[in-house]
Order: sequence, then structure tokens, then C-alpha cells
Amino acid sequence: MEVLSITGVNELSEKLSRLSDRFIVLFFYVEDSAECNQMSDIIAELQNDDKNKNAAVIKINASKDEEICKKYNVTDVPAFVFISSKLMGDNVVGNLVGANVPLFSKKFEENVEQLQKFKGKLENLINKAPIMLFMKGNRNTPRCGFSKQAIALLEDHKVSYETFDILEDFEVREGLKKYSNWPTYPQLYVKGELIGGLDILKELAESGELDQTFIS
Repeated sequence: MEVLSITGVNELSEKLSRLSDRFIVLFFYVEDSAECNQMSDIIAELQNDDKNKNAAVIKINASKDEEICKKYNVTDVPAFVFISSKLMGDNVVGNLVGANVPLFSKKFEENVEQLQKFKGKLENLINKAPIMLFMKGNRNTPRCGFSKQAIALLEDHKVSYETFDILEDFEVREGLKKYSNWPTYPQLYVKGELIGGLDILKELAESGELDQTFIS
């Protein structure tokens, strides 16, 4: 787990962007506070636990960053703001004031577990078959023209593949776009690796490289 300190709203924005695929905790503290030091020790323990690799803590000195405190309505310390991963909406999902170790640990563990479970779900779907097409509808009933064309390409090349209807699962539909950094559907994965959307498939087919892509 990454733990870092920042100063100013610009640096905070940069770090939130860089760490957006993780569950993020904003930790507001002041120096020479017994309660803040206690929570710093708890965070140090969490930092050394491998199961928290999908989390990050950003430390903010409340006495020096009033603008950030105002943005997150922080008026006392220690204070914590919990921000979900972009895979799950990139939203503030809770806050906590005070050195309540059991409650902090509970909220932290719940959010980390939820993110790990969702990432596992996406990765299991991506690797469900050597060739996976995420589309609107299914191979028998495509529900958009782009998905229909992607199915036609796969059928023309006589490969074995499976499909997932992203219209049936809103969380997967939104989360996979951010996981793959590919904003549209259909999306084709081969052996767990994103190949791309319809335009990429067409380019590979026209260049004669699509068959090699399926067996690479």
C-alpha cells in the first residue's frame, strides 16, 4: 500500500488521478497530536500488509492545507475521507472523525475487500475463455450494429469464443471501461489481454493479422 504526503490542491488532484484505480483514504492530521500519531501507527501497520496493495493513503496536514480541508468539510482531526476506486465510481463513500481504530479498520477493510472482489470478478470474466467478447447482446442476438459486426468477424475466422452481455450488468459495463481504459464496446480480449474494439478488429482483419492475434 502506498502512503504519501501532499501539499496543495494541485498535488492532491495529481495524486488522486494517478491512484484512481485504488481505494484511497485521505488522512487529515496535525503534528504533535497523540490521536493523529496513533492513527499514523495504524496506517503504517496496514501499509506493510500485502492484501492492501489496492489501497493508498494520502496524508494532508490540516494546519497547512485549509483549502483542502474546506473542500472536504474537515473541521477536526484526525479525520478520514474514503474515496472509491474509479472502477467502482470514483466517489466519496464515507468519512470518519477521531481516533476510532475499530471503526476505521472496519471501513478500510470493507472497502479494500469490496474492490478486490470486484477486480477479481472482472479478471475472471476476462479470462473465462481464451477469446472473450464483451458486447451488447450475445452472439445469437447482438443488440447494436458494432457488436453485430464484431460477431461476424469472429465467425468468419472460425474461432471458438465466448461473449458477455454488458447490458445485463451495469457494474461490469462501467467498471470494465475503466479497467481496460477503453471507453466503448465491443471489447475483445485474447488470453486475458485487451485487443481492442471493432475498429482494431477490422484493421487486423484487413492486414491479415487477426488470425495470428488469436493464436499468439
